[in-house]
Amino acid sequence: MFQSVYFDTDRGLEETATGSAFSPDVASVHELGHIQNAIDSPQDFIKRRNTTDTVWKNLEEKETTAKYEVPYAASRGMLQRSSYSKGFKSIKTINSINAITSSNLFNIMRSIGGF
Repeated sequence: MFQSVYFDTDRGLEETATGSAFSPDVASVHELGHIQNAIDSPQDFIKRRNTTDTVWKNLEEKETTAKYEVPYAASRGMLQRSSYSKGFKSIKTINSINAITSSNLFNIMRSIGGF
């Protein structure tokens, strides 16, 4: 069994209702969590991946988000998702370890007299 990891090093995720976001490194932790789940128990991984869920797409997404993504995002003070895809949008961040967009950075700099 092969599992590939896909994530964009300058793309985070933002909750459209609140503006809360997480950085690309949170997404990488999520994706690597899938790999760890597949290593730990291939049969359970396949079963979860093949079990659909209306909130989480499938039970593997729910498991990985709860087990890896949320604790890591919480430790970084970032968005902690309670669903898989409803109400989120991809955002371009200024680097892979923060959730600051270029426009956010400009506004921050302007507010402190940097521009």
